[in-house]
Amino acid sequence: MINIIFAVDQNNNFCTSDNISLPWYNVKEDLVWFKSCTLGNAVIMGKGTFSSLCHNPLKDRYNIVVSKSLFSQGIYPNNVTICESLSTAINNAKEKGYKKIFIIGGIQLINEALLHPELENIYISIINSKYTIRNDCIKFNYKIPKNFTSTISELGDNLLFTYTKDKIITDEIKYIDLVKDVLNNGESRDDRTGVGTISVFGRHFTMDISNSFPLLTSKRVFWKGVAEELLFFISGKTDTKILENKGVNIWKGNTSREFLDKRGLTNLQEGEYGKSYGYQWRHFGDKVDQLQELIEGIKKDPYSRRHYMTAWNPLELNNIPLPACHLSCQFYVSPYSNKLSCQVYMRSCDIFLGLPFNISSYALLTYMIGHLTNLQPDKLSFCLGDAHIYKSHINQCKELISRDLRELPTLNIKRKVECIDDFNFEDFEIVGYKPHPTIKAEMAV
Repeated sequence: MINIIFAVDQNNNFCTSDNISLPWYNVKEDLVWFKSCTLGNAVIMGKGTFSSLCHNPLKDRYNIVVSKSLFSQGIYPNNVTICESLSTAINNAKEKGYKKIFIIGGIQLINEALLHPELENIYISIINSKYTIRNDCIKFNYKIPKNFTSTISELGDNLLFTYTKDKIITDEIKYIDLVKDVLNNGESRDDRTGVGTISVFGRHFTMDISNSFPLLTSKRVFWKGVAEELLFFISGKTDTKILENKGVNIWKGNTSREFLDKRGLTNLQEGEYGKSYGYQWRHFGDKVDQLQELIEGIKKDPYSRRHYMTAWNPLELNNIPLPACHLSCQFYVSPYSNKLSCQVYMRSCDIFLGLPFNISSYALLTYMIGHLTNLQPDKLSFCLGDAHIYKSHINQCKELISRDLRELPTLNIKRKVECIDDFNFEDFEIVGYKPHPTIKAEMAV
């Protein structure tokens, strides 16, 4: 949690013009408040602020000074860490295990922190002018971000303004609620990977994708992997080394020589996933281009109940490394809003690693089909059979649900595309994606 804490007087004076001291007498109530907040936590300050402390680190706190000059000179005062930027200082504090990080000055550093996406609280003491002892001061005309709510309290005869970041509620909460559901209610089960899961059966949720794109923010989702995998499915090809050559290795574990041989698929080359997913979309039964027929069906008969596509071909289940998990989808055109919705059925749902990918992938597919059929995206629904969290992902899920949600991004398709096969990765632009950091986890194979 990133916080800012500082004081100004009633005229917004921040420090003396020589930048080495405060323009007022020590105010006991403010000092006690400052200490109670920061004690035991990480404090980040600029070189000027550190100088105002006579180069003495604050006791019982992890002190970080941001200074390019001190960093380049290799000057490291006792009990102080030097970092060359605010971002490296924040990362350093996190790596040391500090949950609360306070930026305490100076003005430049605070202004930078006011724009940080992880900023949660701002504490500003307004010092009564009667304590002011100098008038040669530097004013600080700070600007509080729009999405913060203020409360006012008293510190003796001074005021404390506390600004707290408004909680953002988006449809990502549907995913978070599902994670909590499985953590709280899941049954322990053995599974084919040997890792084991906690699992529930029969869940459903719907997200509104009309004004935002569900690239989840509670952890960074590998957007290039999402888009390139979908384009690979659309191509109908079966060699996942095409993805590997683009830096997307999500199929590597399930198409390795070891995995294929374990499945008895010695006839498949390493990297091949057989007649699965995209092959079935474009060549079902070696004959039917389901995806193209789906698009043409939406154009010609938009209110039909047959806008359906499946990757589940019982004749091929023993000939492929991994039978389709997200095995079918259906599209629906609203006659009132001229919008396109999609519902996906998943027989098996890896909630931590797989589902965030699947949500973004089918949202992208809906946007693409909508683009080709002149329909706006509307809703995205998921029906889940076995919805599970691998036991090796439980701690990661607990970390995930502890994080605040952020605004979902938007998706732009940058040019007019006429055919589903003509899309490429450069056609998609994600705008405003500011997620929490990645949470690493091993895929269960």
